Amino acid sequence: MAKLIEFKKTESELFEALSVIFFTVDQPSPAENKSSIKAEDLFQKYGKETKESQFKNTNCGFCGNRIGHNPRIFTLPEGSGADLVLDDKVFEYMESRFDKWQSIIDSKLKRPFEELKDRFAAAKTAKNLQDFDGIMSHLKTRDVLSPGAVLSPSADALSSKAVTAE
Repeated sequence: MAKLIEFKKTESELFEALSVIFFTVDQPSPAENKSSIKAEDLFQKYGKETKESQFKNTNCGFCGNRIGHNPRIFTLPEGSGADLVLDDKVFEYMESRFDKWQSIIDSKLKRPFEELKDRFAAAKTAKNLQDFDGIMSHLKTRDVLSPGAVLSPSADALSSKAVTAE
């Protein structure tokens, strides 16, 4: 089983917000470590680290009291999007990071936080996008119908299976 989270080439700020949400509270248990590494690999594959972001400083995701500098912020390269194809373990791990936040005090993060939670919820219920073959078919169809809207490397260039936590 697999899930797809898509980012259009105009959604670099949303991708940045996901990296902040993830890395601020990415403290895996030993059982979650492989999923954490695979998620981190996705940010490195599709994004590029940046020091310039509206999310550079945020309140602590755990206590909400301290202001922290986010050392790992990833944005999308200019003119690129991202198709995050995740196996269920990696998807569930990334989704679980939203629940680790005790409060969202930074007003710049409130709307992206909800948008991303909605995308993860939609990915769970997208019946035709629950396995790798369905996702690949969707990406090929999308890329053919909207060639200018290619989000990330074409479906043909993607690896033959989803990112897995094995």
